[in-house]
Amino acid sequence: MGSKILFLTAPLKERIWGSSYFNEVLHLSESKEKLGELWSCSGLKESSSLIVGGEFAGWSLADLYQTHQDLFGSKEKEFPLLVKLLSTSDRLSIQVHPDDALAASKGLPSGKSEGWLILSSDEKSGIVYGTSARNKEELEAHVKNNDYGSILQDLKVEPGDFIPIPAGTIHALGKDLLVLEIQQSADVTYRFYDYDRLDKDGKKRPLQTKEAIEATKFASHYCPVVKAFENLRSARCLWDNEHFSIDLIRIEGPYFLRSEEVFGVISLAVGEVSIQGKVLHLGESVVLLKGGECEISGSGIIAFSKPKK
Repeated sequence: MGSKILFLTAPLKERIWGSSYFNEVLHLSESKEKLGELWSCSGLKESSSLIVGGEFAGWSLADLYQTHQDLFGSKEKEFPLLVKLLSTSDRLSIQVHPDDALAASKGLPSGKSEGWLILSSDEKSGIVYGTSARNKEELEAHVKNNDYGSILQDLKVEPGDFIPIPAGTIHALGKDLLVLEIQQSADVTYRFYDYDRLDKDGKKRPLQTKEAIEATKFASHYCPVVKAFENLRSARCLWDNEHFSIDLIRIEGPYFLRSEEVFGVISLAVGEVSIQGKVLHLGESVVLLKGGECEISGSGIIAFSKPKK
């Protein structure tokens, strides 16, 4: 094939906790609805990114992966990464995601571990991370009494904070946040609590407390926040887990990036950069296929995410 770079479109998602950011700041939609997520790199069949330009123009990323998996170097059956830009005007539900083993037992293709890079916040912005409940029985008792305040940890966050969210961790984003989220390619969430709010049809969103309790892990209440932008002179690894790795790279002038045995996803976090002469805007991602190399210019910070083979 020719170029080993895939430029992508990004599906937008309405969310009850969404904002006007994608409409009024990025000018990506004229919708009056609350838009909460921009899926900048998605290989999920039901909501796949489309490829723009080049040999595979018009293909969905999901179809290309299924048809030409050799171009990617990954052995996973489905495209293994999902990259999103999230904008919140309200709190997300208190939730948890299953790990691979639990997901498989329920007929799901994979679990969901994710990482958050906070891009903007206000002075009151925060997140929920982890539970002080020591075991399933203690958690069940608090859930039964709708008592979450005494067992959940609230944390303030600021731009540049990176928070890893391994599967099984109770978590929730707060209001007024802009977040780059990099995760396993799964769209499964078990909600504990949704603040009794109503959707646009006047209905409460469903809860899955039984499944959420089953998915929760109690190993740690500590949140390992990484100050990602501090002393970032070149590149650093933000997170390297069993499913994927995330490197943060500062771009100041020409920078050459190469993928080796497996593809990678380049996503803009700060500033403005160009890849092979094409400007990469906030909320956009580019796939660098197996063995591909590209030149990145401009001034900014990118995330480079790679799945494990």
